[in-house]
Amino acid sequence: MDLLRPMEDVLLSQANVKNVEYVPPEQEWSELVLDVVPNPNAIGKVYRQWSSKIAVLLKNRPAATVKEAIDRGEYSLGIEGQIVKIEPNMVSFTSTLPENVAGVKFTGGDLYIDFNMNEEIEAEGYTRELIRRIQQMRKDMKLDVEEYVRVEVRAPTVIEEYFKSWKEHIMKETRALQMDFKTDPKGEREASWEVEKQRMDIALTSLHLKEGLKEFTKVPGLSQEGALAAIRSGKTKVEDLKGMDEAALAAIPGISKSDARNIAHFLARQDIVPKAEAAPVPSKSLDTGDRDLVINYLMRVPRMNQLKAEMVVDAGYDTVDKVAQASKDALRAISGLGNKTVQEIMDYAAAGGFTKVLRCSQCQGAVQPYERECPSCHAPVEAFVQDIKAGEEGDGTEEKPSTTPSQAKLEPSFTYLIKETKGGLSYSLFEEAIKKGMLGYCVTREYPLKIRSKFNLGETPVVWLSNIGKENCLRPKDLEKLSFSLEQFLAKKDVIVLLDGLEYLITNNNFLTVLRFIQSLRDQVAINHSILMLAVNPSTLDPHELNLLEKEVDANL
Repeated sequence: MDLLRPMEDVLLSQANVKNVEYVPPEQEWSELVLDVVPNPNAIGKVYRQWSSKIAVLLKNRPAATVKEAIDRGEYSLGIEGQIVKIEPNMVSFTSTLPENVAGVKFTGGDLYIDFNMNEEIEAEGYTRELIRRIQQMRKDMKLDVEEYVRVEVRAPTVIEEYFKSWKEHIMKETRALQMDFKTDPKGEREASWEVEKQRMDIALTSLHLKEGLKEFTKVPGLSQEGALAAIRSGKTKVEDLKGMDEAALAAIPGISKSDARNIAHFLARQDIVPKAEAAPVPSKSLDTGDRDLVINYLMRVPRMNQLKAEMVVDAGYDTVDKVAQASKDALRAISGLGNKTVQEIMDYAAAGGFTKVLRCSQCQGAVQPYERECPSCHAPVEAFVQDIKAGEEGDGTEEKPSTTPSQAKLEPSFTYLIKETKGGLSYSLFEEAIKKGMLGYCVTREYPLKIRSKFNLGETPVVWLSNIGKENCLRPKDLEKLSFSLEQFLAKKDVIVLLDGLEYLITNNNFLTVLRFIQSLRDQVAINHSILMLAVNPSTLDPHELNLLEKEVDANL
């Protein structure tokens, strides 16, 4: 029992159990049914003609009372005006399981499972079935995982009452902004389901809010609830809120004072940006190869990412000369480009960054200004460029420069998001931590032998995310098994975990499921004084998804 108690949470979640009761080895479970078994031979030797009557009387008496008296040697029965004493050898006792209870013996003791249903368990069971059906209908409608829906349900009265008590949970799990109980459910998709011989009619309608939510994510600090409230009020773009002060914004139902302040500040900054000179006309001869080359040049600029680089090129700055000669006001006019990024572009151009050839810190090979990794050893440029500053996009206020990824000291109880196109930086940091004596655990989409040939990981376990089904492989849909194995490893404390393959997990599950998995994992990392590194290619995620992911980690590298 000392081994089971610390793992009770895992047992509850993995076995779908509501409660665990522990019985000391020297005791019997109090719910077992005790039965009296008369011994006719022993009774017949003493009370010949009354033997059968005594047996019937004993079976009809409370077994616990009989046993307690027999143990004291004092149990007696009255028959036809005579008192007969029941000796210990005249009875025995057996224990049977209550109705709807299963039992099994194992090396450590006995296990009993009570399958009796009460209203609370039944309500939860029907709720799970409803959620599963709605999620299947969302999948059939090919809805984005972040899209919101309206749900209409019809079910027997008792089951509808169950659903009403779980309504908030159902809406949260199915991303429903509205859930109604109707006699005739109507929607874009309608379906009837039978669960435990009870019919449920469900209708789903997409609210088509995802695009609106993406539009409002450009307001720094705006909560998702605030964005939804603005959309419900009929505002489809941030610009629709122009002319409203902070008090007017806060008066919109669902928008908090904090959200109103963030929107007002964002709109104010848009208004005070000086009018910039006209952007250059894009070159007519620009093809895909030229565009990618300019983006590669821009990706070497500190604070730059793929999305920002594409914004610059699409704004007409499709040659390195145009970028290098652009004024600060012209660059600030590009939507989505913050003051700090603009300043980094200006500083980088002034320092000759667009023409500077670097030396790889690992192999000393030449790295051209348009190359994002060393052509000789494939080390990422981010791992050895010394003047790159990490940080989030801001509003132009002062900020202390942070260390480069290669200089970053990984802190215990921290979760890091490492944004890279290849796994060079994450594996280098992982390898360095192992060399310092930390126990490591690697989960990767890459074939393990390739990883071990590139990096010195020693005896570190490497789990391959694959559907191939061989040893040391884990199917990407089996998140519960992955979560359990990582929790067991993290329980060792002061360890490091590298999870390289988030994109693969998201593709095989969905973004929200993987996000919840990361949230749970991050908590385990924090309490066990360990380190978690999440490697992801940012170009594989929507900006909104990347934003949500960044909020769930302690630092970005």
